[in-house]
Amino acid sequence: MSFKFDHLSCGYHGKAVIEDICFELNAGEVVCILGPNGIGKTTFFKTAQGFLPPIVGKVCINGIDIARMARKDIAKQIAYVPQTKGQPFDYTVFDMILMGRASFVGNFSAPSDKDRDICIRIMEDMGMTHLQNKLFTEISGGEQQLVLIGRALVQQPKFLMMDEPTSNLDFSNQVVLLKKVNALAKMGIGILMITHSPDHALICADRVALFSKDKRVLIGSPKEVISAETLLTAYGVHVRLVSLKDDAYEINTCVPII
Repeated sequence: MSFKFDHLSCGYHGKAVIEDICFELNAGEVVCILGPNGIGKTTFFKTAQGFLPPIVGKVCINGIDIARMARKDIAKQIAYVPQTKGQPFDYTVFDMILMGRASFVGNFSAPSDKDRDICIRIMEDMGMTHLQNKLFTEISGGEQQLVLIGRALVQQPKFLMMDEPTSNLDFSNQVVLLKKVNALAKMGIGILMITHSPDHALICADRVALFSKDKRVLIGSPKEVISAETLLTAYGVHVRLVSLKDDAYEINTCVPII
């Protein structure tokens, strides 16, 4: 399974905000997207999901241009986890997750027993069954983020796109979420994740795509892409990369110089 971006330029009204994106996300791989606000990360995500047409290039799933795919067929391959921003209606957690089965439900039909069974299994796998009857608006931010991941997983996707999944989470819940990202990758799901934390990319990414102000994208392993020089260029912030070692682990972290 592959999710390929072939010389992709993204933008609006024929004007590119980010240019010549070339990489391929494979099953079981985590690619983190880094870059400052307003650089084009969300525009790229919209284009990658087929909601925004490319200015140049194409997006392919297993060699098929998504421009030729039906919306429901794309949803069976790619699932999207948005940032938690609240919900206007008081849905239960179970109903929120069940919404992820929409692409499998026919017009004027109701979710089947199979759809409900898949939701229950995903909730069990994620340790969320105790939340199923609670209102989504009344659970914590960390729990809400896990519910949104559960809603994406019931689509049974091959690829998962996550937009700043750790935003608004405390330190403990950030750790929980990053562990879940690693676990999903080990299950064979390819993950494309926007993050504002270079440390998160150093922890869980196989590759990093750094979006720069000159519209270019630097792609490679975390050690290749994340450096004091590249982060200064991208963010205008001086940092120092620090490596901590003991008998069992080597930990790389990014420390801003203030």
